[in-house]
Amino acid sequence: MGDSGESSQDSGTPATERPPAGSDRARRARKIWLSPGGISAIAAALAAVAALIGLFVQQREPAATPNPTPAPPSVGAEPALFVYGSSMPGMSRYDAIGRYVIRSARDTVRGSLYDSGLGYPMAKFGGDGQIRGVVLWLDPATAEAALAEMTRVEAGLFHPVTVRTASGVSAQAYQWIGSTDGFPTIDAWDGSTAHYGARIGWPELKPGDCFQAFDDQTVTTSWCKAPHALEAFHTGTLKEGAADPRSAAERACRGPFAEFVGRDPEDSELVLRVYSHSASESRTPAFLCAVGADGEAVAGTLSGADR
Repeated sequence: MGDSGESSQDSGTPATERPPAGSDRARRARKIWLSPGGISAIAAALAAVAALIGLFVQQREPAATPNPTPAPPSVGAEPALFVYGSSMPGMSRYDAIGRYVIRSARDTVRGSLYDSGLGYPMAKFGGDGQIRGVVLWLDPATAEAALAEMTRVEAGLFHPVTVRTASGVSAQAYQWIGSTDGFPTIDAWDGSTAHYGARIGWPELKPGDCFQAFDDQTVTTSWCKAPHALEAFHTGTLKEGAADPRSAAERACRGPFAEFVGRDPEDSELVLRVYSHSASESRTPAFLCAVGADGEAVAGTLSGADR
């Protein structure tokens, strides 16, 4: 589905550029489920009701996303799910749904797939594109429990819809609720960016890392090619005995900001964000300089932005 996961030989042709090393850091961090658009979890409850109804009547309803060569469903009353993320066999979250599955097969559905930058893909069904994934046929006796598990995993970020696969199977799938503007398209989810979306302390960041701010000490890692709030561009350590580490860190970030962006902070429309240790935390406080666009998510780097 849309949840994050690790790469697998069974996941299809990789479509994203493999990110730089650093996944060991993220694997140590607590993995979280995040929405780029801040979708409310209220939708999860509605999704559970709608999906449960659709799961058992799908064979009698017209397909929501017809394929070039539609065919009648290949199975009788067996409920089926079409998954395209880490709920696919061999991926990180398959174990949560696998016990409800009686068999599976590779398949495709019309639509477009996007990388959220936070460790999971997002699907929009329909159109001329193709989404590669897997059909999971569920045991009717436990399908309700399976659906409840999938709804919990999707956390209100995805809406259940009925799709018809290229092989003619009518299945339940989960579509991204929010906008996909600015997010990179991918051909298939291979898990190569699944380590993003980890919540870590800011000292673990390095120049070139992109992230979302969480609080003064914690950030959420993000793939730089997807929309994100901030980009780290400089780190350093203050001299021992700095009376006001925060102010000293801000001064220390000014020169690197001008070199990175192409303008001094006071002449730039971009925002300088500084993280630093306090004097009580360290005798030689560390600091990190980051840049972002005020109230705007940015895809790609701001290096040389000259704004």
